[in-house]
Amino acid sequence: MVGQSAPLPATVSDPINSAILAVSEDRLSGFQIDPFGEIAARAGIDAQTVIDRVRAMLAAGTIRRVR
Repeated sequence: MVGQSAPLPATVSDPINSAILAVSEDRLSGFQIDPFGEIAARAGIDAQTVIDRVRAMLAAGTIRRVR
């Protein structure tokens, strides 16, 4: 499996996903010019990781949308 990586965790019990969801659901309000960047900054996680994890959670049906 050269070139393929393991699927990203898509559960809410994963600590990174939990941090992302805590910010997006509870600490972010109103319009954000860069919502993923804002989530990343507040959660202390790289912006690309936030995007990748949100995509994985959406694809798995763990979440339906990002506020």
